[in-house]
This record gives sequence, structure tokens and C-alpha cells, in this order.
Amino acid sequence: MRHPISTAWISGSGRSGTTWLGRLLAAHRDSALLYEPLHPGLASFPEDLNPAITDAGDRPYIRAGSNNRSWTNYISSILSGRGFTRRTLFTGIPKHQRPRAIWRAFTGKRLVVKEIRSNLLIEWLTGEFGVRTIVIVRHPCAVVASQLVRNWGTKRNVLDPFLSQPDFVEDHLAGCLDYLNGENLDTVPKQLAARWAIENRAALEVARNNNRVLVVAYEQLVLDSHAELRKAFEFLGWPVDDRVWRTVERHLNPEALSRPHDWLGQWQSRLDPRLVDDILAVTRALGVTRYDERILPVASC
Repeated sequence: MRHPISTAWISGSGRSGTTWLGRLLAAHRDSALLYEPLHPGLASFPEDLNPAITDAGDRPYIRAGSNNRSWTNYISSILSGRGFTRRTLFTGIPKHQRPRAIWRAFTGKRLVVKEIRSNLLIEWLTGEFGVRTIVIVRHPCAVVASQLVRNWGTKRNVLDPFLSQPDFVEDHLAGCLDYLNGENLDTVPKQLAARWAIENRAALEVARNNNRVLVVAYEQLVLDSHAELRKAFEFLGWPVDDRVWRTVERHLNPEALSRPHDWLGQWQSRLDPRLVDDILAVTRALGVTRYDERILPVASC
């Protein structure tokens, strides 16, 4: 890929809509989508990368202003258009669309990076590279319900990646260590809810005072796709014309658009009410009160 003139970094918890938003933004002409360059099964990392990523559940943290040469070099290669591998280019792309994806990867002027492992990196990313970042946030019950269907969190304690990073614990978790290390999180759904709360709280704290970060609610993106996308394109400084909108609209979900509240409320029928209470109790205890038992966020993004 030629050196992109502009990059959109899409960050969010897994199953929050990062792929959908990434594809919507990458529908802009001359744009290429880079799929999860921090996934150890998709990308090739330099041997000296520290903190290292060895598992798909890892969530690396780097303090803002830190001089981290290995990560600086790796992210620089991504932002300069050299982060494409066969898997970061083709994952989720039908075969008949792959030639177009290749063409855009080699000729695109704009780069859309979609990544679910970067919420803890946002302050460092924006400070070190000035990259504009869009954080997408989705109801924790919807996220956990979707993750449970895919058996996420069953191979190891999903909180270990956070608790094993002393800098992150000191900067973000000092006030809730007793809760995280206690007996409160004794089930996989509760641990998944805690991960959602930790990584979203970290991102939202940065977004409050950072004009290079835009927060988008998944629910609002479904309910008013055009308005939310216009906001995103304006934030990125990417001009949009009728041709771009026609392309973007092909990536909108017709089922979600026709019955948005039914679409957004699917988790209510998938989760036992007691499990909903457990998930929300965890997120509240960890300081994220953006969502409650209702489908839509109670606080604006």
C-alpha cells in the first residue's frame, strides 16, 4: 500500500460492531480495511515486541508518553500501509471481493484499521502518532451474549491480561483490585462483563479530554446510521458525496434497519434475567453506568 494520507483506527470490545463500522468507513473510495493487526493468529509481530501479544485475549497497555521503540516501530509499519498479511486482508472477505481488497491495499490513500485489542492503547496511540480513533461501545449484555455463543472466556481467566500488567493496574485498577481479586467474578459471564467494563472504561476516560477520539454508540449507529456516519466522516475529515453514500448503504444491515429495536434487543431473549442482573452489577461496580436494563444507553456517547 502507498503511504496512506489518512488513517481511521476503529477500537472497541470484541462483538461491539468494530467490523461493521470498519467496513462502513472503508466503503469510502480509495480506502483499505486492515483487519486486526494485533491478532497473533493473523499478524506477524517483531520478536522484541514488549508487551508481547501471544494470545488472542491479550490486551496490551502502554503508558502515554512512554518511549517504546518496538511498539513504535510496529505501529509505524501499520500506519504506513505495511501491515497487510493474507489474513489481515482477507478475513471476513468473500472470495469474489478479494481482488478489490487487494487493489485497495496497494493503491488506497486512506486506511481503516479495525482492532479489538487496542482500547488500552488509545491514549498512547493518539499521543505518539496523532491517529484519529473511533471507539464503538455496545451494551454489555449484548456483547457478553454474543461472546458466550462463541465460547469466549472458557480457556483462561479473561482478567489475567489486565492484572498481569503492573503499569495498567497502577494507572487504572488500583481502586478495584479487591473486587477483581475477590469472589465476585466466579462465572465466565461475570468475567466477560468485567473485561467489557475495564477496557471500555479505559477508552472512555481517554475520550473525555482527547479531541482525536470519537465515541460512537452501536445502538445509535443502528438507529440513525446516516447521522452517525456523517459525524464519523467529518471527524476523520473525509469528504462524502452521493457515490460514497451509495457504496456505504450497501453495507447497512437491512434487518437491523427495518426493525432496529428488535435487532438491538435480541440479548433480552437470549439471557436469563438473573444473568442480566449479574452483568450489570459487575459493570456498575467497575464504574461504567452508561447502560442499564434498557436497550439504549442512558448516557450519551
